[in-house]
Amino acid sequence: VQAEPREGLDGAASFFVSRSSTCAHDRFLYLSLDLARGPSARAKIYVAHPDATTEQIEQALVGTGNYVPGEPTEWIHQILGSGSGPFDDRPILICYSFTSSGAPPLATVHLPVRCYTKNDDDSLDRTRKYLSEKDGRALRSALRLFADRPLDTGRGLFTYTSLRRLRDGLSVTGYFAPEAYAVFPPRAGGARDRKSVV
Repeated sequence: VQAEPREGLDGAASFFVSRSSTCAHDRFLYLSLDLARGPSARAKIYVAHPDATTEQIEQALVGTGNYVPGEPTEWIHQILGSGSGPFDDRPILICYSFTSSGAPPLATVHLPVRCYTKNDDDSLDRTRKYLSEKDGRALRSALRLFADRPLDTGRGLFTYTSLRRLRDGLSVTGYFAPEAYAVFPPRAGGARDRKSVV
């Protein structure tokens, strides 16, 4: 492991210590290191936010270098088809990416679509709203090639949609998983309609 990721971890420790009062229920899941030389090498920490509301997700992103107030709430509403939470079926994840530059971390929000949308086709359509027409077609084609059933007959192939604000746009990633053990049926009544939390 080169020095750059280690220095990134030092910055990560300071970042999380400074916000310990707002992260009391968070779960640290994964640590990922770029084993490369140079100041762009990253130390990434993945954090789960159990039972979080949109307001709490916004708070968890304050202080990151690519946070735009209100944008994560809009992503959650559009992608998950839900209100303001709490999101208790499966937690929303945030990946915090640190480098040795000492700059604030950059954040990626991972939304567990399989637990909140109606079916895989619904997850796909909601994600495509944030893609160009070309990229949306590519994502649909990839998911259809991956699937061995119609996309509207179950949920679980399309597991997460992640979004990260860039200087010149938005990075959107779809995550697929094989249904090795079971196919979850479509959600009755469509995407979860969460009432706003006061």
